[in-house]
Formats: sequence, structure tokens, C-alpha cells
Amino acid sequence: MTSSSFDFNVHNYSNEELEDLLGLQKSYSVNDIMTNKQKLCIQLASAPSSTQVQSQMSEFLDAASKCLIAAVAKGATKAHDIYFDSVHNFPNNTVIPGSAADGHFVIADAYRMTPLENYENLGGLKIGEYGAPPGKINPIKYSTIVSSINIDSRFRPNYYNSKSTDLHITLPERIDNIVSYRVGSIEIPFYAIYSVSELNGNNAIQILWGTAAGAYTHTFTIVIPDGNYYTTADVTNVVASASIEKTINTILDSNTGAGGLSGLLNFHIDQISGKSVFSQPAGAATPIYFKVIANVRSNGTPNYDAPLLSFLGWNLGFRNAEYISNNNGSLHFGAVVSEALVAFKATSYIFIAIDDYNNSVNDYYSAVFSDSFAINNVITRVNVGVLREISEASSTQLNRQRNFFGPVNIQKLRITLYDNFGRIVDLNNMDWNMELIFECVYG
Repeated sequence: MTSSSFDFNVHNYSNEELEDLLGLQKSYSVNDIMTNKQKLCIQLASAPSSTQVQSQMSEFLDAASKCLIAAVAKGATKAHDIYFDSVHNFPNNTVIPGSAADGHFVIADAYRMTPLENYENLGGLKIGEYGAPPGKINPIKYSTIVSSINIDSRFRPNYYNSKSTDLHITLPERIDNIVSYRVGSIEIPFYAIYSVSELNGNNAIQILWGTAAGAYTHTFTIVIPDGNYYTTADVTNVVASASIEKTINTILDSNTGAGGLSGLLNFHIDQISGKSVFSQPAGAATPIYFKVIANVRSNGTPNYDAPLLSFLGWNLGFRNAEYISNNNGSLHFGAVVSEALVAFKATSYIFIAIDDYNNSVNDYYSAVFSDSFAINNVITRVNVGVLREISEASSTQLNRQRNFFGPVNIQKLRITLYDNFGRIVDLNNMDWNMELIFECVYG
């Protein structure tokens, strides 16, 4: 269906035509109108039409039901059809008509007994409230209730053959008539995500060198052990980490022998600029000419197809693939300095993606740049600090809720954590947990 093939102006239809559209029989009631409208909304949510058309059709069905409800109300003559006055000044003891037949009077709940056509809550929710008050819900006029479930990766099935950051969950009971759900709280051990990792391919940098300009006769690949590293500038944020400067120099010093770099080259981080510097120590026996290869994996082979920001060199501040030392003559010691500052951080944020196997929803996260990574089913982005644990009951980010076009049922979930490269996060056999809060139609 397209928006041009259907007239969405309800005033262009007679009541009889609206009755036919909603599939109503003569002598129908308000409940019949709302029931048929709900069925149409559910069918609409699963139809292969655009979000714009679904939204227009939902508004049309809402307007059509209002017209028919008004017609029913106009024809009602019995006093007990309206339980409360028009300005909602509810009496304290309103007796449900017919409830005295067995000698017992039943006092009506003011909000539950309010006819739908006479009450419409437009106030919305206050911060911290859950569930929706009586009024319009997507756009069916029903009350809603909330329920929550705790998801802990420690209790996942097939624990030893699965990844804690890619959970496949089957709920013990299906949750029905869900109109929305949100992430209530999150606890993730961010310190378990290594800033240097063989799995991610950002653990190596290569040195080519020789004693004559342009003649690089020796090659040495510096391979950093997996883990979290700090610079001398961010030493206050250390949590079970090692100095990257000390680690690289230890590896360089271990390259001994006739063709080794021990005593010929060292690495340090400039304390003023925060940039990386490969240079010869002042007491070096002889000047060397060297080349730094930043786009290399641990196997020692340069990779010119992968983005530079996925290599160790990027973390060390090098923004190009190759660098040549700036020797000025054969008796001068050369150096290579990075363009950017050293920054060792596993990821700046984590995406939480939840696949609930429903399509009647707007996937509002998308990639802005063509070279960035598009991830499906993202419900929220969690901002993280340096080497700490995320433990949030609330957040400053834009949204953590998913709203459906109509009520849906959920029993299976796939919950995945992604880093800023679009890779599934590796927590190195650590676990995490979260709470999901569901809002369901209560009919």
C-alpha cells in the first residue's frame, strides 16, 4: 500500500463506510470497535509497508474509531452507560449497576470504570515512572503493566562453548502484548576488554633497519602481549596494567646478537607532547637508518587493506603506514615521531544490540559515515571510561527504549555487545548482566 492509493481523511467517509472498514456488524458496542481496531493494528504492524504508511493508517484507524464511538455515545440513553460526570469529578462511592442483585454492593474503581470515550490522559509519564496511565497506547486505548527480567551471562546454556557477549536466550515463558521495553540497568566489567589483543590484530609494530641510507638489511617485529597498558600520562587510571613504554623497550632490549636492536633503538613517550618517539639512545655505538611499519600484524606481514586505526601503530599515535628516520648524514642519529598522542583504550563506547525477532519497530540507530560500521538491532550505546567497571541504573545517553508499532510477543532474544569497530566484544571469559523492563497491554 502507498499513501497515494488510500484516502486517509476520515471526514470523507460515512459512518457506514467506516463500519465496513472496521468489519463491524449492526448493534455493535464500544468494545467491538476497539477489538476490531486492535486486530487491524496488529495486521498493519506485520504488513510489508513503509513506516510512513503504517503511521498514517494508525492515525486513520484512531480517527475512525473516535467517530464511531461518538456515534454510539450519542445514541446511548441509559444512565448507567456513563459512570462519571464529564469533567471527571469522580464520586467516592460509585456503585456498579446491577451489582446489588445478590445483596452485595461493589464499589467501582474510578479509573478502570471510566468509559474510553470520556477519558484521555494527555499528561504522559514522570521521570522514574514505569507503565502508561489509562489513555492512548500505540494507539490502542488500554492500560499497561510492566514486568522485568534479569539477564546474567553466567547462567547461559552451553557456558563453555559460547561467548558471554553474544547471548542466545529462550525465556521460560512467553511475554505477550508488549508495546515497548527498555534497558533498566547494566553491569559490564570493562577492565576485561584488552586494549592490546592478538584477536583484534592490534598487538604488533615493525622496525626495518640498516647502517646505510635506504638499505634496510634487518627486520624486527615487536609483538606486545595481550592486556591493558597505560602511558606515563594516565598512570592514575591503572588497574592491573603495565607501562607500554617499558614493555616495548624490554622487547627491543631482548633483540640481541649481531643483527639485533638491543642498545641501538629505544621507545619513549614525550612527557610534554604525549607523542611516541622511536630514537637511538645517546650512547649508541653507531648511527642506524630505520623504518617504522605501523600497519603490521603479529605475523610480521604488512596489511594495506585493513584500516590503519585497527593496528597497534594507531594507538601509539602513528597515522600513516610507514615512517623513515630523519637521519641528517651518516654520523647523526635519527628519530621517528608520531603525529598524534598515545592513547591506549579498548573502546570508547559499547553498543548493546537486542534481536527480539520482531519487525514492527523502527531501528533508529544508523551509521553516519560510509566507512563506519552499521550494526542492526542496537537499543542503546553505553559510554565507558578508562579501565573501570560499568555499573549503571540510569544513563545520560539519548534513549534506551524500543517502542513497537503494535503489541508483540517475545520468547527468544539474542543480546550482543559490540565495540566501536562493530566487533563482538571479548570479555576474556568474564561475565556481565543487565535488566530488561517490559511494558505490556493489560486488557
